Amino acid sequence: MSCTRQTETIYVNIAATLRFGGITGIQRVVRKLFDELHQTTVGNLTFVFGANTPKGCYTAAAEDLIPISAGSESQLGKLTLFQRLPFPIKSGLRTFYRRYIARDAYGTKHLIKIPKNAWELELDSPWIDDWRQYPQFRNTINLLYDVTPLSHGEYCQPEASYLFVKWLKHNLPKSRGIISISQASLCCILTTLQRNNISFPSNCRFFYLGSNLTNKPLSLTQQSNPYFLFVGSIAPQKNISLLLEAYTECRTRGGDWPLVVLGRSAGFNQLERRIIALSDLGIVWLNNAKDNDLQQTYAACSVVIAPSVWEGFGLPLVEALSFQKTVIASDIEVYKELAAGAFNFFDVTSVASLAKRMQEAEQGGLYRSDGSNIPGLLNWQQSAFLFADAVFQILKEITQIEDDL
Repeated sequence: MSCTRQTETIYVNIAATLRFGGITGIQRVVRKLFDELHQTTVGNLTFVFGANTPKGCYTAAAEDLIPISAGSESQLGKLTLFQRLPFPIKSGLRTFYRRYIARDAYGTKHLIKIPKNAWELELDSPWIDDWRQYPQFRNTINLLYDVTPLSHGEYCQPEASYLFVKWLKHNLPKSRGIISISQASLCCILTTLQRNNISFPSNCRFFYLGSNLTNKPLSLTQQSNPYFLFVGSIAPQKNISLLLEAYTECRTRGGDWPLVVLGRSAGFNQLERRIIALSDLGIVWLNNAKDNDLQQTYAACSVVIAPSVWEGFGLPLVEALSFQKTVIASDIEVYKELAAGAFNFFDVTSVASLAKRMQEAEQGGLYRSDGSNIPGLLNWQQSAFLFADAVFQILKEITQIEDDL
């Protein structure tokens, strides 16, 4: 039956975010979409959020998505999942699960019955979870932020890559549609899947993420001396090593601005040790910042630096533009797609290129956008609408084809 002729309920699986406590960047996106999709109307779609678990499907409430504090052991459940894995445990995988699997309890409220032919939307793909024991849906749409463990495996923990690829090969051939967070990311996903002989659905869409951070004037007590700001996890794909080298070179050439690194640990201890070792040079690492800290740090900084080698989107850049900050960005495709005319680009492979941009910033010689006429600059309400519309268009195409058969 066509989705244009009756109300279509979409069951949105957010099990991974519920289980982990919503502390990662992707889970932050899930929380924002959760907030907005309840109030978003596109066509005849109704979104019901919950967790698809081995025991069945549960509904989720807003209070279930309150982030837990990083390292808050009292809120973590027994880490028994790794003992039930339906595939062989490779070297290091047991430790990986002990570290990253958070709660046995999902914090969910009500067990619900879902028809087998219902539509399921994987908002945070559960590759890290015990997905083979989940109830299987005939109609699943996957939101894929990227396929970095497959396309850029050198930037990931080996155990994470192994689990992700296992999930991808098992589930994606059954998917009815793929949605990603930029055109560049979607193109990379489809190219990577094709190169690795992984089947994927023909119905694919993309949308852009949003930002609700507001550019409020700082009080005199909140104002600070100028500084550079990096926002993101401490991971190799963020090009942290090149950023640290460029900052060191900038300081040796007379630069004196501090560098604030705002991001959580991603398990790459060597990178973290390098950041800590350079603290005497003016690097400050904020590794457990909350949303309010993020707001104030953006507002007070002078320049935001995004040096990534690869990204599916680039949320810190959108947030920086909402504060009308000067942005130094690597010359990767997705950044050019979001706002090519708003950033000061540098060669992603060159320490000297980034160091030069940082020197120019301290001398006041870089362009600063006012954030106008930028296609990638949306709030979360607009982002949720585009996302819901992508879901609607996929369902419309599929059901029209099936009606014609």
